[in-house]
Amino acid sequence: NPYLPGGMYAQVLTDGATRERCGELDAAIRDALLPSLRVQEGFCGALHLVSRESGEGMLIVLWETEEQAAPAASQRELAALAPDLAAGCARATAWDVTQRA
Repeated sequence: NPYLPGGMYAQVLTDGATRERCGELDAAIRDALLPSLRVQEGFCGALHLVSRESGEGMLIVLWETEEQAAPAASQRELAALAPDLAAGCARATAWDVTQRA
């Protein structure tokens, strides 16, 4: 990563949950996905952002390498850990992290 010394990459997964399902989705991320991610090599943290008005959400997972941030890998893991969550995932992309404070 030419931007951040030491490199860092982000997986960004967006979902289109309804307002009614926001709580379910948040619980699945907290109870199933995050504990699994915490033991993965290269995991650097995660943020789950939710619009309570629309129900739309975004999960940002930070990784040490570009390979770890590959969207296909996260979608497979997500499907294995939380099938309902993966089914609602509309899009997954990988990003270079250029700044972190």
